Amino acid sequence: MKIKKRFGQLLFFLLFAGIMIANGLTVAQSSGASGNEDANKGPTENTAEYAALLFEDTRIHEVDLIISEEDWADLVQNAMLKTKYKMDIVIDGERFQDVSCNTKGNSSLWGVIRKYEGSSRFSLRIGFGSHIKHQTYHGLCKMELNNIYGDSSCMKNAICYDLFRKAGVPSPLSSYVWLKINGKDQGLYLALEDLGKSFLERTAGGEGVLYKPESALLEHGGLDCGGRIKTEKKRVHCHEQGGYRFETV
Repeated sequence: MKIKKRFGQLLFFLLFAGIMIANGLTVAQSSGASGNEDANKGPTENTAEYAALLFEDTRIHEVDLIISEEDWADLVQNAMLKTKYKMDIVIDGERFQDVSCNTKGNSSLWGVIRKYEGSSRFSLRIGFGSHIKHQTYHGLCKMELNNIYGDSSCMKNAICYDLFRKAGVPSPLSSYVWLKINGKDQGLYLALEDLGKSFLERTAGGEGVLYKPESALLEHGGLDCGGRIKTEKKRVHCHEQGGYRFETV
């Protein structure tokens, strides 16, 4: 029964993926567009330069992180600390110096450490302007490299983001990349547009506020902080229920 059930699920998923791909090709052919340039643009969105570069999704891009061996070893050894390290990044042959890089995730990060002991296949966040003021990747301030943890198809996130965009819901741009660390293969990752200033600029003309819950545990079915919320710079801290923090951009 389990085998039949899994076979049925796999067949359904492949059929669904085939329909999505066929639909995407039809839209591209009818509009004369290629890649994400138009598919990633909703009814109220602007075209960002980086959308037609790294997030052009008709191919797998190449990303190489150039970091000292000591810093990389420390990142792997202390992944849960999410320390930011200075390094260079090469995207499709274009090099950007002195960017920041740190591990990201909560349960997914711990899952890699616990389940795959000794593995360095972490999800990463890249900040282009952390050390060089105003440096961006063609307008992109930050990006994420998702290790696609727990998804053997490596397609679920990409398909979901595409579905949201086709429905007119502002969603982060995505594309597949082959990641290397100092020239050594790290594997297939999903590059994501960070939900920050660049995202707001592309989707809403820079207007609006983004809120990010830092804790995965939303106890008591809500975000009630007992009236004790204090503002520090652009962050709002709630100490009453697991230390939730909401960061405005």
